[in-house]
Amino acid sequence: MDEVVKKDVLNVLSDVVKILNADEGKDVTELMELSNHTIHNASVFQDEDSVSIAILIYSLSKVIERKEGKMNYKVILKLIVDAKNTLEQNRIDAYRKLIRKLFDFISSLDSKLKLYIGEVINQA
Repeated sequence: MDEVVKKDVLNVLSDVVKILNADEGKDVTELMELSNHTIHNASVFQDEDSVSIAILIYSLSKVIERKEGKMNYKVILKLIVDAKNTLEQNRIDAYRKLIRKLFDFISSLDSKLKLYIGEVINQA
């Protein structure tokens, strides 16, 4: 993974943790703004990790918007924190496995994951 991409992904994961931990609730607007940032970066970097994180953040914002109050944020937060920590340790393969687990979890909550993937690819 390119160092610039790695730094950006770490910043995005940190931002998601802050958003989901915020006392005022799960702010869909902030997640959508972050999603726009990640989609832009996916179009600039055009690599697997940038595209994956863009799809992840976009999907997460959509799921939270649709399922607010009906989902377990602890599972998502734990996986995101674990992914961030793993990436910080430069364990790229383990990081990617955790990202896949996040996609699996989101997919179990919302059957529209494939639609979200298409939307991100079109926007990027």
